[in-house]
Amino acid sequence: MLNAAPEIGDQNRARARSIVNEVRWLEQLQRAYDGWLLEPSEAVWCLPPENIRSEPLENIRLDLIAAEVVEAIGLSGTVRIDLRAEAVTAYASRLAVWRVLSNVLGNAVRAAGPSGAVGVHITVGSRWAVADIDDNGPGFGAGPPGLEALGLSIARELAAEWGGGLEVGRSRLGGSRVRLRIPVRAPLRPPLAYGRAA
Repeated sequence: MLNAAPEIGDQNRARARSIVNEVRWLEQLQRAYDGWLLEPSEAVWCLPPENIRSEPLENIRLDLIAAEVVEAIGLSGTVRIDLRAEAVTAYASRLAVWRVLSNVLGNAVRAAGPSGAVGVHITVGSRWAVADIDDNGPGFGAGPPGLEALGLSIARELAAEWGGGLEVGRSRLGGSRVRLRIPVRAPLRPPLAYGRAA
């Protein structure tokens, strides 16, 4: 219907497509949390990562998930987000990767400010798929206080669950860089989960 209505326009069509994609992700997140009783004041993204461990580890297209996250966040503000991605297959939980990228990119956009710049670069090597998220903000910990540290802590735990990692450093743009590493294939042994064998 949206594609057949020329009066809607390309920008509104893109926004509608982004909303549909976000709803799909949120439905998956809700299914992952089914069975958990939440207080009305609890934010879903603040719950411990062990609550969504039922999500299967599988081969995913990191570049496609990143493109969806960039489109959704990019349409909601004025920050310039540059996505450079090659086709990258990695081994992780689709939902957890979406959750991590949404959190990290949201942090970068807030740090960069309304007229800032953010770069997302997706690459692959022999062992790791890598997502680098750079911003030109003040650098991690230098901006206004918020929940970024909590979000990054949860993101680190999620990445460790599938045998990957998350590092924070200095960006080529002058602010922060968050590097997410994800294995390109299933490990021979299950990864350590929170300091103990899975």
